[in-house]
Amino acid sequence: MNKIIKQKIKNIFKRFGYDIVKNSSSIEAPVEMLYNLIEQLRSNIDLTKVEQYRSCESINKFELFFETYNDIGMGRLLRFCCSAFAYPPGSNYCATTEETIDEIIYNHNNIINESKMFSLLGQESAYEIRKFTFICSKCNLFQLKDWKEVDGRIHKICFNMHPSPCQSRCIYCTQRGSGKDMLKHPHNYEKVFIIIEQLKNNNMIAEDVIWQIASGEITIHPFKERIYNLIGSQTAHFSTNCFIFDKNISMNLAINKNSYINFSIDSGTSETWKKVKRVNNFNIILDNLHKYSANCISPDQIMLKYIVLPGINDNLEDYHSIVEIMKSLNIKYLGIDCDIRERYKRGEEQSKTLIKATGHLLAILKKNDISYYLNHSLFSPNESQNANDFADELCGKGI
Repeated sequence: MNKIIKQKIKNIFKRFGYDIVKNSSSIEAPVEMLYNLIEQLRSNIDLTKVEQYRSCESINKFELFFETYNDIGMGRLLRFCCSAFAYPPGSNYCATTEETIDEIIYNHNNIINESKMFSLLGQESAYEIRKFTFICSKCNLFQLKDWKEVDGRIHKICFNMHPSPCQSRCIYCTQRGSGKDMLKHPHNYEKVFIIIEQLKNNNMIAEDVIWQIASGEITIHPFKERIYNLIGSQTAHFSTNCFIFDKNISMNLAINKNSYINFSIDSGTSETWKKVKRVNNFNIILDNLHKYSANCISPDQIMLKYIVLPGINDNLEDYHSIVEIMKSLNIKYLGIDCDIRERYKRGEEQSKTLIKATGHLLAILKKNDISYYLNHSLFSPNESQNANDFADELCGKGI
């Protein structure tokens, strides 16, 4: 073992009151197998004193993203983050609900403790071989900073199980289909409900929990009443296509100022709406938007999103029309995404086209004093910067 690394490990243990000389056997393992020391670190070092380490908001706040099932069984049950890469950290379904919950806690603790351990050793170490955070270490959101310790309770639950029903046929959707297959396995949904209910009974869900409901289209979901009952009056972010006005959603918006609907409008005209959604009901969704708006405590409770699709919805007519729609609803903020299917796959020319299409939209938003947010998990840092620079250039030229 490298003598410098070995001494570094000794000093770390010594700093926390553990004499490695008297317990030398634990240090003789290769550095490449350092994750086997996690249990020793737990018992001999107070990891709560480690403030600076690599993590992300989702992991730090103990967020759970329930995602999918298959014909064989539950398979992968949930992930702990927004899933910027394939096979993100998460947990599988075990034989019982209790074992599953124990596994969730165990995996989540290991992610944080391993990250703290490597922070103590020096995150740039050439010997940094991660087991629980290997994928995390490749993500831009997994950042080294002082992370505020939370209470160990779950602060966000994303109910995102698929297949689930949806009437829209968005051209960019990665979960296409009517969701009829979900009716073949209702017991898998039941297992998830039981897990969440047990987490509630165990007082593991925080009072300020956020419920993100993104399982197909909630307004036609066969288990929507069960989902609404879990949420109650707590903060909820409803992803909906606005094809149907739902009184349950409207009621939650009316009593909880932190709740909102997340609606991907992706167009400003009925012609483009039909191209993107492949359904001809643009006037209906605008009417439902105004109904929701009338019942909101604040206009900010309607969160509009625009997925920029070069060559499809990046024309100036749509851009100007979306601004007028936002003004009619008194909405001053627009979320901006790009095609999730192209994430990390765009070539240089595709990237330039996306930057130009996005920059035109940003320029129009700037001119109308509308704030925006570019999704950093979809746009690269360079694409975000270049799109903003191009928008400023357009505004400076008065175009």
